[in-house]
Amino acid sequence: MDIVILVGISLLVLALFTRHSWFVIPLALICFVMYFGVTQDRILLSLLFIIGVGLILIEFYIPDFGLAGIIGFGASVYALWLKLENLTHLALLLLACLMVIVAVASILIKSGFELSISPNFILDRTVGEKQKMFPEKSTLPEVGSIGKAMVDLKPVGRIQIKDTIYDAYSMDQMISAGAAVKIVKIEKNKIYVRREVIG
Repeated sequence: MDIVILVGISLLVLALFTRHSWFVIPLALICFVMYFGVTQDRILLSLLFIIGVGLILIEFYIPDFGLAGIIGFGASVYALWLKLENLTHLALLLLACLMVIVAVASILIKSGFELSISPNFILDRTVGEKQKMFPEKSTLPEVGSIGKAMVDLKPVGRIQIKDTIYDAYSMDQMISAGAAVKIVKIEKNKIYVRREVIG
């Protein structure tokens, strides 16, 4: 039955790389319910696991210093422990899940897919009206330009260069909102930045 939860995890990873997540995520949820079972006590475990996974996904959209992700991971692991009640089995299953996540994500990235997480969910609403976004190639900033992160880049977010807001991808693990950033490369109209140490 472990294959069922691995299929569900694969579908969740796929949902992060596709605009059709509304179709993929329900299939993943069905896999999770099938894995835990449909009896009354098992449904509760399913809900605990699904809530945990949901919190992990929320971590991609809402900057909260990892709190949602940590709670979500803990809830998911606890649900699996209550079902398996075997530490070795649990460890092997978590390792398999990690390998599936890495493998599926790698395949999708090599196939040309990109994370479809929209920074619109976390855009600071205090941005003034004079600040505009210019996605056209002719108006992209120059490599080497210095600006600041408008929101946490984990790794997707938005940066401000002078009075202009751009979508950007962090090449560091995470860049906190307000930190200085430097554009290190631009590929296919996508801006990649690293943290810049001022002074």
